[in-house]
Amino acid sequence: MRFRDLFKFLFGPVVFLLLFLVPPLPMVYDASLIVGASMLKAPQIALGGMIWIASWWIFEVVPLGVASLLSPLIFSLLGFVSWQDSLTSFMDSIIWVFMGGFALARAFQVWGLDRRIAFKVSTIYKGENPIFSAFFIACLPAFLLTVTGSITASTTIVYPIVVAYLSSMGFVRGSSFAEATMLSLAQASTAGAMLFLISTPPNLIAKRVIENSIPGVTLTFLDWFIVGGIHAIIGLIVSWILAFKLI
Repeated sequence: MRFRDLFKFLFGPVVFLLLFLVPPLPMVYDASLIVGASMLKAPQIALGGMIWIASWWIFEVVPLGVASLLSPLIFSLLGFVSWQDSLTSFMDSIIWVFMGGFALARAFQVWGLDRRIAFKVSTIYKGENPIFSAFFIACLPAFLLTVTGSITASTTIVYPIVVAYLSSMGFVRGSSFAEATMLSLAQASTAGAMLFLISTPPNLIAKRVIENSIPGVTLTFLDWFIVGGIHAIIGLIVSWILAFKLI
C-alpha cells in the first residue's frame, strides 16, 4: 500500500482515536455542561467520528454506502447509542421519498421521457424572437425537468438541445446571446429547485426540519408546490430577464 493510500485510510481513525483518548478540551467541557450532556467528552467524540466518516467519504477509502454506515457502526459498538436508535433514522419516511424520487428519475431516463419532454417544450414557441426562443428551448424545459429529482440532471438533459439551437442560429461561442442563454439555462434549473418537493434533496430535509420544529404541521407535495411554485416561477422569469438585459 502506497503512503498516500495509507494516509487516506488512517487519517480519520487516528483523529477519532486521539479525540476519544485525550481529556475534554476546555471549550468541549463548557459546551457539555451547558447542554447537560451525560458524557463530558460527547461533543469531542462526535467530532472525531464526523472527521473519520468525512475523510473516508472524501478520499473514497470505502464505497460511499459503506462510509454512510460508519456512524451507527462506530457509536453503537462503543455503546454510546443502541443499534435500534442508530439505525432507525435509515428507515425514516423521508428516506423512502428520496428513494421514490430516484426511482422516478431512473424511469424517466430508461424510457427517454425526460428528453421527449424537453424536445416537446422546446417546440412550443413558433415565433422568431430569439430571446423568447431561448426561454422555451433552454429555460422552461430545464425548469420543468427538475421533477426528475436533480437540477444537475435537468441541466444536463437540456444542454445538448441548447447547444444545437445556438449552433443552428449561428451564435458562436463567446457571443453575448450564447452566454445569456447558457446563464439563463443554469438559473432556470436553480429556480426549478423550489418547484417540486423532490426537485432537490434539500427540499426534503427542509420538510423534515419544519415538521419536527412545528408540532402538528405536515407538508404535502401540494403544500410545497403552492408555496415553492410561486417562488420558482418568479425566480425563473426574473433570472431570464436579467440574463438577457445585463449581458
